[in-house]
Amino acid sequence: MAEPIAAFLYLGVTTLLSAGLLVFVRYADRYEREPWKILILSVIWGAVPAVVLSCVAEVAFETPVTLVAGREAAAVVGAVIIAPAVEEAAKALALLFVVLAYRSEFDDVLDGMVYGAAVGIGFSFVEDGIYFIGALTEAGWSGGGAVFALRNVGFILNHSLFTAVTGIGFGLARIFHKNLAARLLWPLAGLAGAAALHALHNLLAHFQLPGLLAALLLHWAGGLGLLCLLPLLWALERRWILQRLAREVREGHIPAAALAALPFSGRGACRIHPPARRMLRSGLVALAFHRRSAEDGWAEASPAETERLRETIRDLAPGGQEPAGPHRA
Repeated sequence: MAEPIAAFLYLGVTTLLSAGLLVFVRYADRYEREPWKILILSVIWGAVPAVVLSCVAEVAFETPVTLVAGREAAAVVGAVIIAPAVEEAAKALALLFVVLAYRSEFDDVLDGMVYGAAVGIGFSFVEDGIYFIGALTEAGWSGGGAVFALRNVGFILNHSLFTAVTGIGFGLARIFHKNLAARLLWPLAGLAGAAALHALHNLLAHFQLPGLLAALLLHWAGGLGLLCLLPLLWALERRWILQRLAREVREGHIPAAALAALPFSGRGACRIHPPARRMLRSGLVALAFHRRSAEDGWAEASPAETERLRETIRDLAPGGQEPAGPHRA
């Protein structure tokens, strides 16, 4: 009777932790947040196909190692070499799917990190649950509690951190997509980095308490490293947002006064009601991303959508100013 109760409690708490982490990850993308639909699909991929593919591949690779070297050697090889490689590859397939199926929603390194972390959240949700049930069955509440504290609290970022590194590779491939070698090699480099980080974590954890402490240090240092990367990525996004919008102003598509809605434009306060200001800010950012994607040749631009965004911006601009220039539709 105790086991179903513990499993129920675990499911509830882990769902809340995973949902909170997913919300944090989404809002880390400061200026153009990813659609919930794609994020949920990424979580589902991590939770189901990636786990299933990993289990099948790990059994297939570990079985011959066990026959040749024995169970103990196979356990070490499986944890340090096989599991990191196959699990990170299985999760990376989700990023490849997002790039292929939702091309217009994948813009840069930050997007790669967000989608990668979402996949990792789904994978951890299932994997940690399997370990928890195993510990609960073998050692009761104390064993299950120890596994929960270690995996769901101490190492809460694990798979999100690993797959975010893969996502950085996909993001760099997006930025340099016109170069065929870069388009192919950057995702592989990100995947290799994720697998290496995963392997180092598993190797350290193999040495029990001293290793676990070192693994915890590595874990949180990696998470802090990604957090420190965010301001740089935000600054890069602000830079090219303003560059694209400046061209829109010069070409006469939108009024210069509209840029005041962006707090980083340096144009002073935007004197319109907050709801309208939020809509104007959203329209400006969407237009900048839309134009950048089209200029880069990354995704096909919709003239109707471009003009809709411009019209919205013109309607919401402070004072309702008309854009100056010959390109007014």
